[in-house]
Amino acid sequence: MQSICLSGKEEDLPLDAEEPFTTEVVLGQPTIVDLHTTSGRTAEEVSFQTVSPEAEIVGDHFLLFTPQASTETVVYKACEQEDCQSYTIHLRNVDNTDCKVFVVPDTVFTGDASEVLIDVLKNDILCDNDQRPKIDIVLPPVRGTASVVEGTSEILYVKNADFDQADRLVYRIQRKGIKRFALVYILAGEDPRVVDPACEVRVEDDYITLVSDTISNGMVTVTPLLNDNICNTSAELQIVRQPNVGKVTIHNNQFVDYVLPREGFQGEVSLQYRVYQPNEINEEASIILDFN
Repeated sequence: MQSICLSGKEEDLPLDAEEPFTTEVVLGQPTIVDLHTTSGRTAEEVSFQTVSPEAEIVGDHFLLFTPQASTETVVYKACEQEDCQSYTIHLRNVDNTDCKVFVVPDTVFTGDASEVLIDVLKNDILCDNDQRPKIDIVLPPVRGTASVVEGTSEILYVKNADFDQADRLVYRIQRKGIKRFALVYILAGEDPRVVDPACEVRVEDDYITLVSDTISNGMVTVTPLLNDNICNTSAELQIVRQPNVGKVTIHNNQFVDYVLPREGFQGEVSLQYRVYQPNEINEEASIILDFN
């Protein structure tokens, strides 16, 4: 499943605000931002356009982009006829140990069914599992109808007669003053990523001892899937608990880069990762780095 993440500290800013809007992101995780919030303008007043080539307008007021290590800002315009005003969104990569609420997209294959139930919270990080957030559909699908099943975390999607190959919608969660958005992709056919039932999925902890003086550039790369068995699937590697010190990023869906907090660092660092594939794999394991 492609993973999408929206996070951000949503603050209403006046049009002449000197401070730019800042949103928290995870590198490599597609992110959605509500432009009504960042600009203080509505789609009835203006049309939104992207300036940054890596960004895309979804619906009439959502900005979709995937932050990379080199991405520090995303720029868009709000235009009233030919009069346009540019806005900058600054990105802050999340690298602390506090639990952050993130929502990631869902991809579902309909097969021959005319409708499908999608548990949109199953792959989200909510930090407090005792309280289910409110779920709303803020951008409805085009080739079907969608509704939230009351009392659950599921969205019911029903195909229209003109459904062909794909559809999508955007949902929002709200809880304790926090709002997050994510996409749901609805695709025709059978899920090609289904795990062979005869294959046993297994993930194992990694314990690695390193000598600090031999580490160049202050970074080490770990390949946690080497001792895991994910049954030849395209499961996604996700970080679910950041290290107690230092920073980590994932690249190529298989390597974990850990940046030491300082030169000559000694001590034990632990973090948690997850191997995820919708409806098939949801397994977690630890990475423990012991620096001597």
